[in-house]
Amino acid sequence: MRLTTEQQDELKSERGIFANEVCDECKAVLGSVRFTRRSKPGEWCSEKCRDGIKATTMSEERRVLLHRKYATVGERTAARRRADRERKASRTVQTTAISA
Repeated sequence: MRLTTEQQDELKSERGIFANEVCDECKAVLGSVRFTRRSKPGEWCSEKCRDGIKATTMSEERRVLLHRKYATVGERTAARRRADRERKASRTVQTTAISA
């Protein structure tokens, strides 16, 4: 929410800060970091004020929903090493004798 000129002057004289806007939910003074929604009016001080809950990123959601073949890091490491061994073992070079 935009502050009026009187409110800006009051903040500057009382607290020594210059601010143009406050959070629409909790009325905290907004600095350079603010949270918005595309094509929706309003600015908030945090994700919690904006959404009511802490927002998650897509990578966090993917991490939760990711179904893995191997449950633990140890199992994944062992499987990767086993696959590497098998791949390297199958790469044997066959030599043929050339008869003169």
